[in-house]
Amino acid sequence: MDVQVTVATDGHVQVHSRTAGSDWTHHASAVVTDGPGEAPVWRSWPPEPAEAVDIERFYETLEDNGLDYGPAFRGVRAMWRSADVYYAEVALPDEVPETAFVLHPALLDSALQVMAFAAAEPGRVSLPFAWSGISVHASGARSLRVRVAATRAGDISVLATDPANAPVVTVGRVRSRTLSAGRLDPPLAGLLSRLEWTPVEPGPPAVDPGPTVRYECEVADSPIEVANQALEAVQEWLRHEGRPDSRLVVLTRGAVSTGPDDTVSALCQAPVWGLVRSAQAEHPGRLVIVDIDDGSDDALCAALATGEPQLALRRGVILAPRLMSARGEEGDLPRIPSDGTVLVTGGTSGLGALVARHLALRHGVRHLVLVSRSGPRADGVAELIAELGELGARAEAVACDVADRDQVRAVLEGIDEFPLAGVVHAAAVLDDGAITSLTPDRLRTVAAPKIQGALHLHELTEGMDLRLFALFSSAAGILGSPGQANYAAANAFLDALATQRQAAGLAGHSLAWGLWEQTTSLTAPVKATRPGGTVGALSTAEGLALFDRALAGAHPVAVPVRMAPAARGPVRPAAAAVVAEPDFAARVAALGPAERGRELLKLVREQAAAILGFAGREEIDPRQPFLKSGFDSLTAVELRNRLNTLTGLRLSATTTFDFPTPEALAGKLAAELASATSPEQALLAALDHLESVLAAPSTDEALRTVLADRVAKLHARGNTEDRHSATRLRDAGADELFDFIHNELGMK
Repeated sequence: MDVQVTVATDGHVQVHSRTAGSDWTHHASAVVTDGPGEAPVWRSWPPEPAEAVDIERFYETLEDNGLDYGPAFRGVRAMWRSADVYYAEVALPDEVPETAFVLHPALLDSALQVMAFAAAEPGRVSLPFAWSGISVHASGARSLRVRVAATRAGDISVLATDPANAPVVTVGRVRSRTLSAGRLDPPLAGLLSRLEWTPVEPGPPAVDPGPTVRYECEVADSPIEVANQALEAVQEWLRHEGRPDSRLVVLTRGAVSTGPDDTVSALCQAPVWGLVRSAQAEHPGRLVIVDIDDGSDDALCAALATGEPQLALRRGVILAPRLMSARGEEGDLPRIPSDGTVLVTGGTSGLGALVARHLALRHGVRHLVLVSRSGPRADGVAELIAELGELGARAEAVACDVADRDQVRAVLEGIDEFPLAGVVHAAAVLDDGAITSLTPDRLRTVAAPKIQGALHLHELTEGMDLRLFALFSSAAGILGSPGQANYAAANAFLDALATQRQAAGLAGHSLAWGLWEQTTSLTAPVKATRPGGTVGALSTAEGLALFDRALAGAHPVAVPVRMAPAARGPVRPAAAAVVAEPDFAARVAALGPAERGRELLKLVREQAAAILGFAGREEIDPRQPFLKSGFDSLTAVELRNRLNTLTGLRLSATTTFDFPTPEALAGKLAAELASATSPEQALLAALDHLESVLAAPSTDEALRTVLADRVAKLHARGNTEDRHSATRLRDAGADELFDFIHNELGMK
């Protein structure tokens, strides 16, 4: 976040802030003066006749009303009251280090908490809003004696000294604003989901699921090796188009958990699910993935006949994944002891750094080890460690490649003074590309930090009493994401590992994140390839609140993602954002050659413009190659998928490269539609078109009269011609039928 403070020559001060890519938001205005403030003098402490106030539940009361303070901000030590005046002693916790602040913000905030506590009422909270008459008399204080008194206008004044009675700060007036507790936290309704496997009815026995090719994952020790084998099989299948309605059925055994009593028994096969889900998003209708147990082989055909792209078979029961709301399923947050350390991989930047700050501020973590390949050489790491120090946490940045087991072991062995209590695994690498372009090396580059890193942390912390083991996964592993099959494979493994850990009684949560507004080296390139169903990015505040909510949940895998309500339910590959027109192929085939060509070229240019984010089809040159217009392998696949959805065709994956301009591609569509449409379909489409013209209010009355007259003549001839003529019409070929309708109806 950027913060901007401007000071004008007349002493007026303005404070603004903005997050990356957003507009500036105004937060505060002030006027700086030279006048001295009132310096308080205590004749006795605590002043008489003030009575002591029980503060045993001070912070619990504030938390009940929506104010939850981290350890650095819990500074109220004692409190007294005399009528409408409150007195308090506040101090910085010992863990908060010395800083260069004139007045530490946590110390000032603790002084103002007296006001919030005094005004506390269920569901309501009082917060400082407008300030005037502020004077700071001394710097470096770590404890204060505070007087908070109501003014005649209903505001408060604040007077504070150090323990030696020397003035520190005076505030002439603080105006408060009362808010409902619900307004303090970001609204999270609908932002947290989970995956649930539900029974589906088997397909009818008479229904042929269509031609299928079966590939069953082999047993291997390395999850990356299993994923590479599956990648090779999928690529080989997609290279040979085969029949348009044929499918590759990928079988795994024990790679997914369908409920609390169904453990992940084949962790190495879990990445295959993420890989295939993304392949399904790139090539709709071409692949099915099924996790099967030993007693369900006979149910496979009935399962495939359901038409579901993802299935699990358990004792003959057919299950399909559904995305459900996780609302109202929270428990208690894991508690990190004050003498415990939390290790954050990918912790020196991006989301890892955000979470490190959050752990210090909200969770009270006092000791952090921030791991990345750059370690202390990472940009901004010194500032991050200093900021964490101001929040009361001691942080160390360590260079470590988490894919290297020996390096991970060395880091863990170095955590000795304050034992390891938690792990947040946020390390990641991206190398996006269409699944047909991926290589074993590209898959390994992306999978190693996530898969190998998670495995090393899982195995090397065996026997440690970890309170927290959080894995940063991605919705791509569950929803599929075009161009991210390698990334989705790695994240599906994290989801399975968290599930397996919880089943073994260990700490384990996987958070399958959607997009964040926070721009990082990871989030920036995926904005154009968001998983199916997602409609926006999470703000930093929403993301961190969802982090807490997911960790407090009972389910090992949470899906924090902003999506359209309709996206919940069946988990299916992301479809093209278009809706097919009924009988499109027949309607276009019935057009004359010139009009047909214009219609198809318009279609290609419209879809190309939509994919590239252009204002309209006019920005697409019909003769310019797609590659020069800005297409790559992934967007070319998207264009192919959109055209398949709209036309009902099954164009090959290389179509946009074999026909590299909009004109050439429109010509290919015309040829495919002509061969795919029967003469009878085209004739019926022509009649449907005629009927719609007659019914349209905008049709010219003279034209309607001519057409109606021709239809009447056709009807009359059909009733009066002899049986030989009727038979001749019934037996006519396509060309004769077209000649007939053109001659009789005047359609050229």
